[in-house]
Amino acid sequence: MKAWSRAPLPLQTAGIGLLVLGLLKLYAAAVPGMVPMTHDAVIPIPLRWLALIMGLLEVQFAVLIGFALHPLRGAQGMTLVGAGFIGYRWLHALAAGPSCPCLAGATSLLPILRRYEDNLLLALAVWFFLIGAWSWAMESKAT
Repeated sequence: MKAWSRAPLPLQTAGIGLLVLGLLKLYAAAVPGMVPMTHDAVIPIPLRWLALIMGLLEVQFAVLIGFALHPLRGAQGMTLVGAGFIGYRWLHALAAGPSCPCLAGATSLLPILRRYEDNLLLALAVWFFLIGAWSWAMESKAT
C-alpha cells in the first residue's frame, strides 16, 4: 500500500481538491436550505440527496486515490472521475435544468462564483481528467 506522499504531486493536489469538494457537498447537504429540494436535470433525484451522495463518493474516492491505491490505480481513478464529471457537465448543459449543487456551499460563501459556476465546474472536471491522465502516463512509464 502506497502512502499519500508517494503519489505524484499533481495527483495529490487533485485528490485534495476532490476531498474539499466532497466535504463542501456534505456540509451543504447537512445545512437546511443551502441546497434546494428541486430535482436534478440529469439524475432525477432531489439536489440535496445528490449533494449528499456525491459528497460521500468524492470523499471516498479522494481517500482511495490518496491512501489505499497504488499511484497508477489512483491516476486511473482520477481520470475516470474527471471523465465522469465532464460527461455530467455535458449532459447538464444539454438538459438546461436547475444549477447542480456541484460547488455546494462555496457559492453562498463567495457569491461571485455563481456568475462563473458552469465555467468553473467544467474547468475543474477537465483539470481532474488531465491530472489523472498525466499521472497515469507518468506512472505507466515508471513501472
